[in-house]
Parts: sequence; structure tokens; C-alpha cells
Amino acid sequence: VTRAEAQNDPEGKIIGARWVFVKKGGKVRCRLVAQEFAGSDKREDLYAGTPPLSATRYLLSDSVSRGKNSRRNQLMVVDVKRAFLHGLCTRSLYIELPGVESQGGKYVGKLLRALYGTRDAPLAWLNVVKSDMKEMGFHECKVANGVYTHHERNLKAVAHVDDFLLSGESHQLQWFRDQMSKKYEFKVQVAGWGRDDAKELNFLGRVIRTTPTGIELEGDDKHVEMLEKEWDMQHCSPVATPYVKPVACVPAAPGVPEAKEMSPSDATMYRRAAARINYVALDRPDLSFASRVASSSMSNPKEGDEMIIKRIIRYLKGRPRVAIKYQFQEAEEGVIVYTDSDWAGDVTTRKSTSGGVVCRGHHTISWWCKLQSNIALSSCEAELNAALKGAVEGLNVQR
Repeated sequence: VTRAEAQNDPEGKIIGARWVFVKKGGKVRCRLVAQEFAGSDKREDLYAGTPPLSATRYLLSDSVSRGKNSRRNQLMVVDVKRAFLHGLCTRSLYIELPGVESQGGKYVGKLLRALYGTRDAPLAWLNVVKSDMKEMGFHECKVANGVYTHHERNLKAVAHVDDFLLSGESHQLQWFRDQMSKKYEFKVQVAGWGRDDAKELNFLGRVIRTTPTGIELEGDDKHVEMLEKEWDMQHCSPVATPYVKPVACVPAAPGVPEAKEMSPSDATMYRRAAARINYVALDRPDLSFASRVASSSMSNPKEGDEMIIKRIIRYLKGRPRVAIKYQFQEAEEGVIVYTDSDWAGDVTTRKSTSGGVVCRGHHTISWWCKLQSNIALSSCEAELNAALKGAVEGLNVQR
């Protein structure tokens, strides 16, 4: 359309566009993306939710919790290509045309589909997924986006943007694959317990591995290597625990200055390491407490706080990889919640920490480690707060 027509559109918005080149293996992928920036414009209506990682763990647990029939199941990962281009544009958006097509700027492009880089592209794709899954007979979970169940075909699915993880029998997975192939191009991975089945697949940067006793879920260990390299600790000595709590909070003597704030460059390095540890902790319950302590200093890191990061790296040096095992078991009707609290464990604020794990039988589904918002005046109150948090998390997993 002409630029004048776009400028006269009362609801229209003209945004930039550029080519993005990504090298994958021996090929270079070229993709035109829009340049729509949020800035200070907060738009909750453009938000697209994604399922929690606990949904993925629950699906894996469900696939091996069917007694003798567990080995008949298979796992399948479907990665849809160019997913966002299938979503219909819900707003009046125009983009600057690259190259000679713009003819000196006289013309701009009106988007009919949600181009990569537009703010509502994930939401548009999410609506397409919901529509397609409903059309195929799936029912969506009411408390989490992207979690689906097909009761007649006994299929479970988790849709994380353009990546789908499904559990079910082979012929039912093939049915889903045939239905999706009518509209999309995609890559498929299938793993199972048959003699000729593959034993490993990748989902969201994590490795899912079928074993003679069940399933193993392992996070990406490249972040551990990156931490060691960035902090120059490739040859450090490992330690047995990721964190050691101070014995007591000793107030500074009169006249002794408090710890200084880190320099901007050191603070940036600290925040980057803490954020990376947080990401690793999503797949490792053993890092939950240490990552929470490291995150508590992200807003204003001070000299000496780097020892927390170094301690965690030394722990990771000895245990760079952790896999969660989901062994074959009989079907479980409910979930089990374990909670604990560390009364007044934060030596600075004297707040307590709530920790807990939700299990389905012997399978770990979710875990947490959160600083309580109020100061508990007794260990009983701290335990009560932790139990309340555990009840909420348990009900969420149960739903």
C-alpha cells in the first residue's frame, strides 16, 4: 500500500524491518523480521503464556506411570517451522519494505500475517495452536497454557510456542503427525522402548532419554562450562555443597565501614552469573537454595558477594551434570508434597525460607525455594508459611 494510506490509517502503525542471518550447520537462514519495540507501552493484552516446566515433568511421569502398559508408549517432539507466520495479524501494522521494492519510500507493506518481531506474534500463534488442538479433539488445561489431553486417544501434549512434546501409543502419535502435516512443515523426533526405537530426543534445550528402567531428564550442561570459563575457574577444586550459611550475623564494629558496592563491570558480571545459575537451577533441585541467595544480591551486589558465585561454580565443578529419573511405576492417584522452612535463615533481614518438592509417587514434578515475605516470629510460624506454600503448589500440580 502507499505510505500515505498507511499514515492516514487512524489505528495504523509503521515499523521498521531488517534481514537477520543465522548460520546453522553448513547453511545460512535469512529471515525478514519486524522491529517493533515495546518501550514504555505496557500491553497486557499482547501477552502469550507458556506452560511451566512442571507440566513437561508431569507428562514424562505420566508416560511411565501406567504399570505394565508403560512400555507401549512413545515420546514425540514436533518442531513447527516458521510458526509465527501462520498467525493472523490482529492489529493494523505496516512495515518498511527492504531493498528496491519500496521504490524510494513511496510504498510500505501491510501485514496480513504476524511477522517475527511484532509484539503480538506469539499471541497470534498461541491462538492458532488452541484452535487446531480443539479441532483435533484435545482439551486444554484450565490452569496452564499449552497443556492438552485427548481422552479418547489417550494422548498428552505440552505445547511450548512451536515445540510440542507428546506421549502416547505409536499409532496415536502417527495420527497427530498426519493431522499436523496437513497445515505445517515440521521436524519430528520419536523415542521409545522398542528394539528399533530411538532412545534420546531434545526438547527446549533439554535431553529426554529412555532407559531400561524409565526416563531420564537432563538440562543443558553448557552453562556450567560457560560459568567456569567466564570466571576463570576451569581448574578449581570442587566442594561438596553449593552454599555454606554464615554461623551468625556479627554487626560491624563502630567506625568500620560497610562493604562497598561493586564496580559497574563487576556488578554486570555478577548479575549475568546469577541469572545463568537461576536458569541451571530450573533443572536442578540441588541449586535451589544457592541460586536464591545469589539472586538476592542482584539488585545491589557488593564486594564479597562474588564468593557466593565462586562457591556455586566449585560445586558445579564436581557435579556438572544432574539427571532426574522417572522410573516405571504403577498409576498414582494423587501427589505428595514435602515442605520445610529455614527459620530466620537470612542473616541480613532475618526472614525465613520456604522450600518444598511435589512428587507423583517416586517422581519429582516441581520444587521451589522462596524467601518468605514476612518475618516469622517463631519456627512454628515459619513452618506454617512453608506448609501453606506447599499446599498451593500441590493443588496447582494436581489441577
